[in-house]
Amino acid sequence: IPVTYQGMDTIEDRRVYRKQNVSESSLHGVETEGEIKLSSTSGLYGNLTYTYGQNVSKNEPMRRIPPVFGKLGLRYQHPAGFWFRIEYVSAARQKRLASGDLADARISVRLVNGAAPSWNIVNVYSGYTYKFLSLAVSGQNLFDEAYRVYSSGVDGYGRSLSVSVTAGF
Repeated sequence: IPVTYQGMDTIEDRRVYRKQNVSESSLHGVETEGEIKLSSTSGLYGNLTYTYGQNVSKNEPMRRIPPVFGKLGLRYQHPAGFWFRIEYVSAARQKRLASGDLADARISVRLVNGAAPSWNIVNVYSGYTYKFLSLAVSGQNLFDEAYRVYSSGVDGYGRSLSVSVTAGF
């Protein structure tokens, strides 16, 4: 709800709000996760989440309800210590926006034709473990897609490469 902070209703040209439960809402959803073993060393895995929220009091969508999102991946684990994963991560377009979402700069700044855009990224991970040493290499967002996890206010990684070495004693 709109409030003032030290007598000001805006800070750096942004409206000041306080979180308060003031409405009745209905929330339904499904979250699934699974893995299919392809062999003793490989598998196909994934998850999918769907959430539907309705603010009954205002007769509009609930705030910050994410679109359908999920992941599909393939993993391989060699008995000698080498492993590999490739993942496709995706979020659908979110067009069910509450009035508060439209007023929230973390969301509204990214809207395209009145909706939060969909996004799709591909990540790869690989590594090798020998006795007490592990080497891991990952490539995230291989096609360098601009994206933001809905309502997070933080843009996702651009194309990136990471290398790490871990020693365990």
